[in-house]
Amino acid sequence: MLKEMIGLLEEQTIASSEFEVIVVDDGGTDGTPEFIRAMQTSFNLRVVTQENSGAAVARNTGAREASGKMIIFMDDDLVPLPGMIQSHKDAMADDEKAVVLGKLMPWTNGSRGAWNKWEDRIYSKHYAAVETNKRPPSGRRLYSGNFSIWREQFLQAGGFNADLLRGEDVELGFRLESMGAHFKFSAGAAAYHRGYRSYASWRNSSYLYGVTDVQLAVDRGHKQVLDEIASWYTGKQLPLRVVIKTGLNGGRFVRNSMEFGLRGLGIVADKLRMNRLSHVSFTLIYGLKYWQGAADELGGRKALMKYIYGTPEYRAALIASKSAGRATVEGRSH
Repeated sequence: MLKEMIGLLEEQTIASSEFEVIVVDDGGTDGTPEFIRAMQTSFNLRVVTQENSGAAVARNTGAREASGKMIIFMDDDLVPLPGMIQSHKDAMADDEKAVVLGKLMPWTNGSRGAWNKWEDRIYSKHYAAVETNKRPPSGRRLYSGNFSIWREQFLQAGGFNADLLRGEDVELGFRLESMGAHFKFSAGAAAYHRGYRSYASWRNSSYLYGVTDVQLAVDRGHKQVLDEIASWYTGKQLPLRVVIKTGLNGGRFVRNSMEFGLRGLGIVADKLRMNRLSHVSFTLIYGLKYWQGAADELGGRKALMKYIYGTPEYRAALIASKSAGRATVEGRSH
C-alpha cells in the first residue's frame, strides 16, 4: 500500500519540486527503510527510522524532520486524489493560523472486514455533515489521517501528545483552538481511506476512545467533551441504550457474549448484503466497548450514569473530584 501511495504522489497536479515526502518507520521489521531508500521518485523522498514509540511520536518526528513551511499529515493506508496536495496548499494560502481538514472517502475495492465497512459509513456520514457545515470544522474534527498545518504552528503547539493511547489528534485540535487556529475544510484535499485493520484493533480502539474522551475532560480540562458524550448517550435510540446498559450492568461475561453474538450477526449480514443489519450490529459493539472504556476511566458504571443524567453542578463537582484525586496520586508517585 505504501508503494502504491508513493506512486500516486507522483501524479499530483502540483510540481514535484514543490514538496517532499517523509516516511517515518516506527520500529518496523518488514524492511520498509531499505525499500524506501531504493525507490526512485521525481520528488525528494526520505525515510526516518525510530524505535517503536507510537503514531504520535512518529508524526512529531516527521514534523521535526520536515524542511518545508507547511506539513500535510497522511496515514499510510490512503489513496490520494491527484489534486490533494494543491488543494491543501490553496486552502492554507495567506492564513498563518490555518489548519485544513482534508476529506477521507470509503475504499470499495478488495475484500475487507464488515467492521471496516462500518467505519466507511461513519466516515461518509461525518464528511457529508462537515461539507454541508452541519458539523463546522473545529478542533474536535481534527483527524490525523489527512490534514495540513504550518510547521511552525504545529511545533509551537507542542505536537501530538504521546501520553494518549487514542484521540491525540483531537487533543491537539483543542490546543490549536486555544491558540486561535482557523479550522477549514477542503473537499478537494481528498483521499480514499483503505481501512485495513483487524477486528481486534477496531474493537480495542473503540474502548480506548471512551477512555480518552474522559481523560480529555478530567486531565486536560476539556470539560465539554463529557457533556458532549452525555448528550450522545441520551440522544441514542432506546434499543441501543438498552444494549449498552445491559452490557455495563452484566459484567465481562455478559459483554463478551453479547459482543460475540453481535459480531457473528454483523458478519453474516454483511455477506448477505444486509447492510443495515450489519451496520446496526457493529454500532452496538462499538457502543459497548466505547461506553465501557468511559465507565472504567470515570470510576465505574454508576459514576458514568450519574454523570450522564446529573445536573451541571454535579458534573462539575465529579470532574473536579476526579482531577484532584489524580493530581494527588501523581504527586505521590513522583
